[in-house]
Amino acid sequence: VIYDLAHAGYSVAVIDHRGQGFSERLVKSDAGHVESFDDYVRDYQQFYSEPEVQNLPRPFYLVASSMGAAITTQFVLDQPSAFSAVVLVAPFFKMSVGYLGGAAVTAVADSMWWAGYGDSYAPTRTPYDYAQKFEGNVFTSSPARFYNDVALTKLHPEIAVGGATVSWLRASLIATAKIRANAAKFEPPTLIIQAADDEVVAGDVQTKFCASAVDCRLKSLTGAKHWLLMERDEIRNRAFLDILAFIETGR
Repeated sequence: VIYDLAHAGYSVAVIDHRGQGFSERLVKSDAGHVESFDDYVRDYQQFYSEPEVQNLPRPFYLVASSMGAAITTQFVLDQPSAFSAVVLVAPFFKMSVGYLGGAAVTAVADSMWWAGYGDSYAPTRTPYDYAQKFEGNVFTSSPARFYNDVALTKLHPEIAVGGATVSWLRASLIATAKIRANAAKFEPPTLIIQAADDEVVAGDVQTKFCASAVDCRLKSLTGAKHWLLMERDEIRNRAFLDILAFIETGR
């Protein structure tokens, strides 16, 4: 994505959120962990304020995906003039919880957190699986990009992120509820690119958010799974062209 944006003529600034990528881990395991999504937002505020970022050519555009989209949505709610246009790719506004229901997931997360299991893997979550197979994955329909991600993680094991902790799960439920409640206050021109076959986050909530936001349009890409920007070329190219068209024209 960085390569493609740079070759389209844009300067690019990227953050590895705490506990992700090459940023420092917060627990002894490889679990995805945070105490509060507000920590992510404060980190992003610091990142945005750095001279290296502020000295980049303007106008500023935001492209964010999944959890990053949730974090930056919170940031933009606090600073609506930070970006001239916003693109949210498969944004994490509510997780898909299947037959359990959101109330049950919240109850489990709260009870485990209060019992002192905040740093433990959430139920059904496990360490990163270096032997994982493409078949049955919920993230992408591209075998090449799926196995490239695994290969990069094997090459740099320090970037491995396993399942989320109980604290991360609880924090995400609190943060995404806040995002949904404030959708009508989201002001900048926004494009949401939705993965029609997303099994990770709830697409109907993205649709409702966009309908409530001040200036939002939504595109749903048929056949796309959650890792939209790591999808097969047919889908990824469509998404990328939509991103470029939107930030260049605002529509």
